[in-house]
Amino acid sequence: MNARVRHIDLFRFIAAFMVMLFHYTFRGYAADGYSPMPYPWLAPVTQYGYLGVEFFFLISGFVILMTASSGSLRRFMVSRVTRLYPAFWFCCTLTFIAILVFGTHRFVVTPVQYLVNLTMLNEFVGVEPIDGVYWSLAVEIRFYLLIGVLLLIGRIHRADIFLTAWLILTVALDLFPVEKLKTLFITFYAPYFIAGAASYLIYAKGKSPKRLALFAACWVLALAHSTQSTADLIRHYHANYNVYVPFAIISVFFVAFLVVAIVKPEGKMNWVTVGNLTYPLYLIHQVIGYLVFSHGYPGLNPHLLLWGTVFAMLLIAYFINQQVEKPLARRLRRLLAGSGPELA
Repeated sequence: MNARVRHIDLFRFIAAFMVMLFHYTFRGYAADGYSPMPYPWLAPVTQYGYLGVEFFFLISGFVILMTASSGSLRRFMVSRVTRLYPAFWFCCTLTFIAILVFGTHRFVVTPVQYLVNLTMLNEFVGVEPIDGVYWSLAVEIRFYLLIGVLLLIGRIHRADIFLTAWLILTVALDLFPVEKLKTLFITFYAPYFIAGAASYLIYAKGKSPKRLALFAACWVLALAHSTQSTADLIRHYHANYNVYVPFAIISVFFVAFLVVAIVKPEGKMNWVTVGNLTYPLYLIHQVIGYLVFSHGYPGLNPHLLLWGTVFAMLLIAYFINQQVEKPLARRLRRLLAGSGPELA
C-alpha cells in the first residue's frame, strides 16, 4: 500500500463523514420534513457538509483513471461492477426493509421501486431512488461510461487530450446550455472528475505545465459552479450560507490533491480500514438515520440519539464491508473474470 492510496482512503472517510453530518445535523431538519430533530450546535458548520460529495468526485477522478490505466475495458468493467454492486445490493435491501418496518408517511417504498433500484439504473428509467444519496451513483456511472469509451477506442493513453476536451466542452455548455449534453457530460461536476484524473496523471507521469494548467482551470471552474450551488441551497433551506466558505473548502480539497500528487507525502498511518467503511456508510446512513430520529426524538436526548446513531452506522458499515461486501465481491469477480474473452 503506497502513501497515495493511504491518503485517498483518508479522503474517502472525510468525505463520507461530512455528508453524514450534513444530513443528520442540518439537511434532515432544515427542509422537506425528513427529520424532526434539530441540532443547532453543529448546523452552522455542517450545513457545508454537502461538499463531501464534490470531494468524492475528485477522489473518483483519480481512482477511476488509475483503474483504467491498464488499458483493459473488461478489467475496468469487472472492477466497477464488483466495487459498486455487492455493498449496494445489501444496503438497498436493508433500507427497503427498514422503510417497510419503520417507515413514516415521509418514507414509503414499493417492491417494484426496490427491484428497479437494485439495478442502480433507476434514474435512467425515471424511478425514484429508495434513498436520496443514490443520485450520485448515476453521476458516477456517467463518468464510468466516458472512461469506458476511451478504453473501447484504445485511447486511454491519451487521457490528457480527452480531459482537456471535456473541460472545454463543459465551459462551452455553461455559456451555451444544451441540457441533454450537460446531463450526458455531467458538466456541473466535471471539474472535480477532470481535476482528480489530472492529479493522477501528475502523480503517475509527473507534473507538466499542461497538466498543472488543466488542474488549475478545473479549480477555478469548480469555484464558479459553487456559487450556483450556494444560491440553490439558500433558496431551498432558507439558511445563512456564506459564499466564501465553499470557496475555502473546495480550495482545501484541491490543494490536498495537488500536494499528494506532487509531493507524494509518506505516512505511517494505514487508512484502509476507514476507507473501506465509506461506501457502505454512504449508502445506509441517510434514510435509516432519519427513521431512527423520527422514532427516537424527542423521547431520547438529541446528543445521545445523534452520536449513538453515528456510532451504530460506523459499526454497521464495518460489518457490511467485512461480512458482505468483500466476500461477495470476490465471488462476483471470479464469476465475471472467468467468462468471455479479454477486451483490451
